[in-house]
Amino acid sequence: VAKTFFTVTQARKNFRVAEDALAESQLAHAPQLYVYSKDDTIIEEVHSSIGHFIDQNRRRGIECFSKVFEKSKHVMHLRYHPEEYMENLGGFLQRCLERHDRSRIAGEQMAPIAAH
Repeated sequence: VAKTFFTVTQARKNFRVAEDALAESQLAHAPQLYVYSKDDTIIEEVHSSIGHFIDQNRRRGIECFSKVFEKSKHVMHLRYHPEEYMENLGGFLQRCLERHDRSRIAGEQMAPIAAH
């Protein structure tokens, strides 16, 4: 029991450290996908904490997407909800690729013509 309590306490502490580090070192315009569950027992108040983090990033102009499962153990979303998980991941990756293509096309159209 003591080992489990220690592991969970460390996970919670490390989550806060990771959250602070992410806030300071994010790619400015990279879209982000957050997948989590309201009943996560490892990270206290994960739903409100990640929701707050997403709101902060959106205010910074970062495009954020999220999938919140009602019931799914910590990091077990793919195992418990494979179709929904893959659908959300696939949709997110598709949006990222479309965004990249739009940026690349806009960049090519705006590129100056080289003088010969």
